[in-house]
Amino acid sequence: MALFVLLGPQLASCGAPGLVAAQVGCFALPALAVSRARTGRFAALGLSTFPSVTLIGAGLVAVSMWIWIVHWIAPIGANWASPEQNAQLEAIFALPSRPLWQSIAFFAVAPAVCEELLHRGLVLPSLCKRLGPPAGLITGAVLFGLSHFNLARLLPTAALGLATGALRLRTGSLWPSILLHASYNSSLLIASHVGWFPPSSFAFIAALLTVFGGALVHYTTPNGVDIVS
Repeated sequence: MALFVLLGPQLASCGAPGLVAAQVGCFALPALAVSRARTGRFAALGLSTFPSVTLIGAGLVAVSMWIWIVHWIAPIGANWASPEQNAQLEAIFALPSRPLWQSIAFFAVAPAVCEELLHRGLVLPSLCKRLGPPAGLITGAVLFGLSHFNLARLLPTAALGLATGALRLRTGSLWPSILLHASYNSSLLIASHVGWFPPSSFAFIAALLTVFGGALVHYTTPNGVDIVS
């Protein structure tokens, strides 16, 4: 995170490719290097196999939770960030200025891989080992929200961190978390690109789909997964 604070603004001035480079250099590569130095392998980050049906549950959570977060969570902290911060964020995303596939690659897939390697691959197991799984999960989600350096995004991002963290703890694998993260971001980008904002009535349906997806993951994943040993 210190690397990102130091190098992020300079690289972000190069546009979306610079922002991706900052995430790779400051999140993914350090996580891979630390894991390699600690254990001599990358599997400790959660780059392991998992029940394929888990992806269905993760996908349901991803495409539904952003809807109720937009209606129920995001409005709480909507005014916490300064107008300057929001303007900078809009300038970085600049969705109309590029094709949708580029926005998804830059702001959905790349962040999902890089941020999950750091936060759920490296940080979450360490926190759970020291604090226990419940406290580690909550602390990791808050740190994930704070790592985006925008208070208006704190609660929505922390909610995403709780979901991806719970998925990592349940499955023992990082891949479902990456899928959830990438699909969540992609859903937001696609909705913004087409100019569609879900009505409030959709939030209740989306919440039910999120619960169903989470239950599917829970009941199709073997018990006893341990990521903190």
